[in-house]
Amino acid sequence: MKKLFLTFLFAMFIITPSFASNWIEVSTGVFVDGESIEPYINDFGNEESDKYIFWTKRMNNNGYKYTSLESYYKKKIEYFVDKEIIDFTHKRIAIKSNCIYGVNSELINRFDYANQRIDWKYIIPDTPEQELYKEVLKTKISVEKERKRLEDLRLEEERKKAEAEAEKLEEMNNPKFKKR
Repeated sequence: MKKLFLTFLFAMFIITPSFASNWIEVSTGVFVDGESIEPYINDFGNEESDKYIFWTKRMNNNGYKYTSLESYYKKKIEYFVDKEIIDFTHKRIAIKSNCIYGVNSELINRFDYANQRIDWKYIIPDTPEQELYKEVLKTKISVEKERKRLEDLRLEEERKKAEAEAEKLEEMNNPKFKKR
């Protein structure tokens, strides 16, 4: 019975749909998930203007950050997956959530940061962060164009509705249409 249950459970994991990522390499070993780029909504549920959030993946480049963490965890680190925020107004970047993965995509550790604990860093020219900025900016421009298009449609509908109501009032006030 136990084997049957485990077989069923294993089959469910295989059949269950997974969320696909669209990883775009923006710099050597640095990727952004193009499908995850969206306006940033803070911990209080408010959209913060001119900030966008997205997932990144950074492969181990044997730099100090990786080697020191490998020493600390006593495990080989393959990559980080971070939820990052870009502030376009001040040209800064910050990590909102961080996952450290080891061999065979084993989750080693995870950190989530509250809004008050976010450590903003200015984007330096000719860095992977600047390449992330450029990639996210493309989506930001598309989102803003779509928002403007939808707002223009809404305003046009309101204008037509107001014109129709004004025409109706005019007909009601026009002596030609009044009953005698």
